[in-house]
Amino acid sequence: MTNRPAIIELVAKNRLAELCDEIEGFPYFPNAACIGEDPDFFFPDDMATTVKAKAVCAACPVQKDCLATAVSQGLEGVWGGTTETERASLTKARDYTLPTRQAARQELRYIYLGEVNKVAASYDVDRRTVHRWRNIIEDNPLAYELAA
Repeated sequence: MTNRPAIIELVAKNRLAELCDEIEGFPYFPNAACIGEDPDFFFPDDMATTVKAKAVCAACPVQKDCLATAVSQGLEGVWGGTTETERASLTKARDYTLPTRQAARQELRYIYLGEVNKVAASYDVDRRTVHRWRNIIEDNPLAYELAA
């Protein structure tokens, strides 16, 4: 098992664009369970609607990403199966912060442009792994744009 950086994981799974979209504004997850639902449904006025909205989130494949985005951006309403009050207590117990675009750019640049031995040592991997990560970056236009 390698110590693959989270940013490389995002690039490898072709999710870097999602991250950049989240940073630029309102989050959008194309495969979310809530797609097609009335957005007002997730800004409930009563407990019954809150429970129903949370049930949609419970079956969602991007629930964790949605939750992390809601916490990092301080969003209102039901996101990631939680209300604002629930998210406030989560942030005290755990860090759900997503990297900023600038942090993503810095890490990608370091991995892509840094001296191979230093990058390998800092992530506790071999040189070949660093070269594979660089190929992943090169194969993703957005990652390459951020790294170059």
